[in-house]
Order: sequence, then structure tokens, then C-alpha cells
Amino acid sequence: MPLSPDIISDLAPTGVLRAGINLSNFLLVTKVNSTGDPEGVAPDLAGEVCAVSVKYVTFKSPGELADAVDKDIWDIGLIGAEPQRAETIAFTPAYAEIEATYLVPSGSPLKTIADVDSIGVRIAVTARAAYGLWLDRNIRGSQGLFNAPKALALRARNTCH
Repeated sequence: MPLSPDIISDLAPTGVLRAGINLSNFLLVTKVNSTGDPEGVAPDLAGEVCAVSVKYVTFKSPGELADAVDKDIWDIGLIGAEPQRAETIAFTPAYAEIEATYLVPSGSPLKTIADVDSIGVRIAVTARAAYGLWLDRNIRGSQGLFNAPKALALRARNTCH
């Protein structure tokens, strides 16, 4: 069903839909092409929102995208809905659900998700990603929960089997 001109005007007040795209999730953005535009599920979805041209406004992380909410540089942002972000951003129902779990080294005593929420367990998570925001709200027993730069989280992942 085509959108009304009023809705299109609300979504794209400049006449171009400025879509905030988080580049850090390879499940949603698979690459950046030779013209500098992102490709993948999130940019494809942004291109289908309304019948105007799309300008991609890219961010290295979802936290940076969320921080730009009051800077009038994007009209829609494709990031995970979280209560902290919902204080300043209105969210639609999810366009994708991504299952996540913990990655531990071979031989780890942590066998279940419940085992992770224990005193002395430290969790590395990419800074300001939806995963970390969820952990901040839900993990109570683990000590040393911290937000790591993406490189550290990836290095930790690469040391596990």
C-alpha cells in the first residue's frame, strides 16, 4: 500500500530519506560498495520505506547512530530497540531478530547461559551495542561486565574454539 504524501513528508522532510545505518553488524550490512553505499538487509529495507530517494548516513556503531538522534542528520535509524534508546527514539516493531549467545573457550566450566551470570565471570561485549545494553539490564551476578571496543571483542572471539 503506498504511503500518503503526509506520511512521506513526515518520514523524509527534506525530500530525501536520510537512513542512519549501523555498519558494525555484518548480519545487517554485508559490505560497503565502490560508491560508498552500504549493502545488506538494513540498507535494502531503508530503500523500501517510501517512494523517495535514499541517502545512507553511516555510523561505525549503533551507539553513534543513537547519539545523533538530535543532530537532524538522519530521518530513520536502523538499530536495535532498547529501553535506554527509547527514551529519545521512537521504535517500530522489529524488522529483524538476531539470536545471540555467549562464546567461551574450549573446556570452559560455563556450560549454560545461566552459568554466565555468576560471580567472577567477566563478559566482553562490543561497546554500546544492543547486546551490551541488554546485559546491563539483565545480568546481575557477573563481575567485571564491561563494554569492550569491537577489536577486543573480536580478539576474544578469535581465541575461543
